[in-house]
Amino acid sequence: MTVFKLRATSALTLFLLAFPAAGQNSRQPVIVTPPVGDFNLPPSGQTPAPPPTPAPSPTPTPLTIQPLPTATASPPAVARPAATRPAARAPDAAAAVPAPSASRTASATPAVVSEPAPAVESDLSTNIAAAPEPAGEAVPVWIWAALGGGLLLVLGVAAGWLLGRRRRAAAEEVEAVEPVSAPVAVPPPPPTPSPPARVQTPPAAAPAPPPEGMLVTELRPLRAAIRDGLVTLDFELFIQNRGTESADNIRAVMALMGANAQQDEHIAGFHASARMTTGSEPFSIAPGGVFMLNGQVSLPDGQMPAVNVQGKPMFVPIVPVALRWYAGLSIKTLRDAFMVGTVPAPGGDKLGPLWVERAASGFGPLAAKRYVPKPPG
Repeated sequence: MTVFKLRATSALTLFLLAFPAAGQNSRQPVIVTPPVGDFNLPPSGQTPAPPPTPAPSPTPTPLTIQPLPTATASPPAVARPAATRPAARAPDAAAAVPAPSASRTASATPAVVSEPAPAVESDLSTNIAAAPEPAGEAVPVWIWAALGGGLLLVLGVAAGWLLGRRRRAAAEEVEAVEPVSAPVAVPPPPPTPSPPARVQTPPAAAPAPPPEGMLVTELRPLRAAIRDGLVTLDFELFIQNRGTESADNIRAVMALMGANAQQDEHIAGFHASARMTTGSEPFSIAPGGVFMLNGQVSLPDGQMPAVNVQGKPMFVPIVPVALRWYAGLSIKTLRDAFMVGTVPAPGGDKLGPLWVERAASGFGPLAAKRYVPKPPG
């Protein structure tokens, strides 16, 4: 009996060694070794049954469980029959040890024995449970590194694309700007001539005070004209009594002359001859009262002194005034003179001349200023 056990063990060892080494290259196979103690030798008097043909019924071979790399459940173990190489050694094993081979084959092959082999199932379950579980549930570190690198690569590509787009947009804006031509040198404007130095004119002389006496005169020219060979001047003469007594039987004598080089002498001659002239109708003025006298003076146009300025004649009228009246038992007189011209320009005080060419349309508004002749010297 011991000899049979040794032979059976040797046959099993040879069978395991004969398993192709190709299955051990990828993963360490799980070898299921049937227990040796389950072999029962038939009694010596019984003839062992002839062994069945090993070709159709696969001999129990070690089961190899190949776990898949995925996390899914491992496929059921596939029993590789290894029918090629054990078939060559089957006659030797049967000839050397006929009884144990038949008993092993019959008990291990589920196709021959009608009853299930619980021992084989128990061994398969134990070996499968003891096999190492695939590490598919834990994600390898290199996968995380690859994912991180890919994410960084995508972010880098996106950032580069955005940066390139901004640069292209900036370049397009720069191209869209119209080229600015070089500034053309503009010649400096000619220097503005400085205004001529303003001649400091002496301040206008204060109007000449009226002559001393109880009566004061003021001339207001209304209009001047040249017609029918005469130069005429319409006026209003205001006479005021500033004295304490009444001025009675007042007579006014007036004349028209033109400004010239001998005007002071002409004015003096007028006043000398005025005492013998009848003059206006007499009138009286109470103390503090004012009397207005309307009148007109004239002069032949041939006797009006004219001055040519740039070929254009013009003249400046002068109106001398002489008053005579009674104050109590005495006779009083007043000598005065006024120069007539156009209204001064704004800010000025000089009268303008009367241009002869404007006589038809009128000389414009007129004004008068008191004129004081120089004393004879």
